[in-house]
Amino acid sequence: MSKTLYKTLAVYRGIEKSGNKVLINKLKTLETSKNKHFIEEGNNGSYVLLFERNKTVTETDNMVDKGIPVGTRTVFDFSEEQKSILQNNNKGIPFSDGDQVTHEMEHQYDDDQGKNADFEDNTATDPAEIRGVNNENIERNLEGEEERTTYGGKEINPNKLK
Repeated sequence: MSKTLYKTLAVYRGIEKSGNKVLINKLKTLETSKNKHFIEEGNNGSYVLLFERNKTVTETDNMVDKGIPVGTRTVFDFSEEQKSILQNNNKGIPFSDGDQVTHEMEHQYDDDQGKNADFEDNTATDPAEIRGVNNENIERNLEGEEERTTYGGKEINPNKLK
């Protein structure tokens, strides 16, 4: 098993043991979904790509825009270099594997549930990224880590953070 898959599985096991109903529910929903959700290793940041078998990228994007649930391919980059980039872009707060997994898990969940039609532009005002940070902050609280309040180096409206 690759290090990326091992680290992702370790985070998932931690979620299952955490007792946090929000994270556990999202993970179980993805595990039992009729949509397919793939994990792979990458080296250029962590992100979620839409995946719908036998559909073009445009067709899949249109499904998301209409609120139709779709599957995902999630690329994780747990390198120290990537964690350093994230830390530098976010007021110096450290990033763990769990922070990245739970952030991307929100995007997977939103796509799976057809709730990502409001995705905008990967900025601090993007509702999808704010949901990702809120989900990540649940994990940060469980780990006793400082909450994240920025995205891409820009402050998120504090009224939108839970």
